[in-house]
Amino acid sequence: VHIIDARPKISALANRFVGGGVESKKHYKNCKIHFMDIENIHVMRAAFEKLRVNCYASARDSRICDATHWLQHISLLLIAAKTIVKLIDKSFHKKCPIAILVHCSDGWDRTTQLISLSCLLLDSYYRTLIGFITLIEIQWLAFGHKFSQRTGIGSIGKEKEQSPIFLQFID
Repeated sequence: VHIIDARPKISALANRFVGGGVESKKHYKNCKIHFMDIENIHVMRAAFEKLRVNCYASARDSRICDATHWLQHISLLLIAAKTIVKLIDKSFHKKCPIAILVHCSDGWDRTTQLISLSCLLLDSYYRTLIGFITLIEIQWLAFGHKFSQRTGIGSIGKEKEQSPIFLQFID
């Protein structure tokens, strides 16, 4: 069993003290835990706000955009998706099925990003227009992602729930 925990390890351990959890290898036989170091929605919202304010004002100075860490966050998502794909590919070619569990603290933001990116990388169907629409419907709308809250569509007074999670996926 491979557990892909999207959170930074320190965040996962800190969640334990507030009633959340983190898997322990002692509870799972032959388990490997991969921490992907992807920050939470609040960090992403702050990075996007810096990007929006600073980069549009001075698009020619890449140092200002670099300071937002937006591309670093995108890079971590891609690295994590690549890890998932490599595990699946390795399992397929060795004809040795493995279980892969992907999650974050709540299971709907980073998890949705990683599963969606992995689907795009693994299956060319999702790289077609109809396939991409299907992917969005399944992963972002039907499976419980807080799409309207994160995008701010129809969620008046819930600004703290907004975060550019979907925009990151599109980037």
